Amino acid sequence: LAEYFEAEQQNMKLDRRGLQVLELGAGCGWLGLVLAKNLPGAKVCMTEMKFGGALEHLAYNVDLNRSTHPSLANVTVADCDWSHWGGQKKSVNHPGLEPQSDHPEGF
Repeated sequence: LAEYFEAEQQNMKLDRRGLQVLELGAGCGWLGLVLAKNLPGAKVCMTEMKFGGALEHLAYNVDLNRSTHPSLANVTVADCDWSHWGGQKKSVNHPGLEPQSDHPEGF
């Protein structure tokens, strides 16, 4: 997937100013960290659910990578559990992102 984004960067206008990336279900954070490192002007918010420690694990990985790569200051982590949404329109509870969608796929 990272290779696809790299190949399609210009077509998807990923280099534009003010880009915001929202990764739903980031897991260990690999893809979001790769995107953040390659799109230094973008805000990248990676989400994961608290249940089972997934959010804690994601936050740990982001902090660990940020300690060796200060350029990852554009990365944030937020709680997002789809099982609580029940079809209602809700937003990710994170003050760092503006309410807009750059890509309907979630990126």
